[in-house]
Amino acid sequence: MKPKIPSRHLHIYNRKSYEEVSENVEIPANFYQKLRAHMETSYMVVPYDVVDGTIDSTHTFFREYYKNRYNHQVSIPDDSVDLLLGYLIQSFEQFTPEIENKFKGSFSDAMNWLTKWRDVSIDMMKNAYELFPIYVTEQEKTLSNYILLKQSVKLIYQTYFQYIDQMLHRTYPEVYDIIPFNYWGQELFAFQDKAKELACPSEEDMQRTDNLHNRDLFAHKYSEYMERFLCSSKETDSVCSELKKEFGDLFRDFIERVNAKASFNPEILKFATEYWKDIAITIISNELYFKIASLQQERPKKKFSLLSRVSGIRRKILRLEDMFAITDRLLVGICDLYKDHHLSKYLSDPWSQELRDLNLPYRKLFDAMAGEYFSGVKYEQFKYCFESADMSLLQSKCSSKEGAYGAIRYLIIRVGKKCPTWFKEVAKSLTNANGDAYTHLTLARSVKDDKEFAKAFRKLMVINDIVLPK
Repeated sequence: MKPKIPSRHLHIYNRKSYEEVSENVEIPANFYQKLRAHMETSYMVVPYDVVDGTIDSTHTFFREYYKNRYNHQVSIPDDSVDLLLGYLIQSFEQFTPEIENKFKGSFSDAMNWLTKWRDVSIDMMKNAYELFPIYVTEQEKTLSNYILLKQSVKLIYQTYFQYIDQMLHRTYPEVYDIIPFNYWGQELFAFQDKAKELACPSEEDMQRTDNLHNRDLFAHKYSEYMERFLCSSKETDSVCSELKKEFGDLFRDFIERVNAKASFNPEILKFATEYWKDIAITIISNELYFKIASLQQERPKKKFSLLSRVSGIRRKILRLEDMFAITDRLLVGICDLYKDHHLSKYLSDPWSQELRDLNLPYRKLFDAMAGEYFSGVKYEQFKYCFESADMSLLQSKCSSKEGAYGAIRYLIIRVGKKCPTWFKEVAKSLTNANGDAYTHLTLARSVKDDKEFAKAFRKLMVINDIVLPK
């Protein structure tokens, strides 16, 4: 069997991320709300088996939902869209507090799992649609599931981004209220200063001030490029050239606005880069998918398939697939060039490789030590203390527990035995009882293995299944 080469087109279609995540034995919470009865209204009924909140059972439910929904009264609009959207919202609202509680305020861990929820949910919607692009009413009328697909997918990523925006307010306030796509140049700042005075803002006003409306504008702008791209192959070069310039301008403008608030913090700029790229690719891949799905609606009795015979529709689909591949390369190129070739020199220190090779369990260390040896420190700050070789924050946030500072120094010494370059640097960030900075030699002599706090610290590590360097 020939090995399959991964395609960028998988970002448009169903990537089956649900299979990968469902096999993860360390899923921290149920992805979806449990259901134990038929979902029924005066207008529609969807039969299904018991949904226990797991990915697999909910996936079955989604497929049955697309397959079996129908109207009881032809004259009354089908309300199954609202029902499914409500279920998705309730599931997300159940998932988010469990995740945040699980990871105790760690933004990176929480965001990782919330992103998995978004991608898994979108992929399952696409899979259900591809299996059942149409459904049949009691009156044996054939109707499309396209609206159900489009609204559910848009709700999923909009709900996700709105929640992440709230999390940014706490963790990355420099990124929190900055709209991602500025189409107005310097005029944006003047308008935003006056925005609070608007009693009834227009749609364009909201696009300049609200992240959700701003992202919708980006989707609309990209859709216009799609239509041009489909019209003629002669438009290919001009569309690609315009997209490259527009993406570059939008990205640089975003980074400049973040940097104005962050005072050139490479870590914040790195996050902002990845976040902006994720927003853009998520919106673009789904807009392209919606367009491809809509083209398939021209043949409603045919099963959604990429293997349909070459036709006018097929040629359009191939054009859209090419457009996504081009678009994806442009976005990745712009963002990764900035991150890997500009920011990297500020993010890579002489000791970075030492730490990476050691593979410290930062999450476990933080959970074990927070509140016990220090307080008022977030997980990201704790991890950055190691990565930056600057432990002054942990010293300043030491708890009143006897031996707390000694235990922190003991940990640093243990790590330093495997990371000598890092140890020489980190020693400079700590001070002794007289306020004098340590050297790596004086720091190494400051703590002995037989100290009571050292013994207590080692015991805590054993309890939490943490292996320290010997």
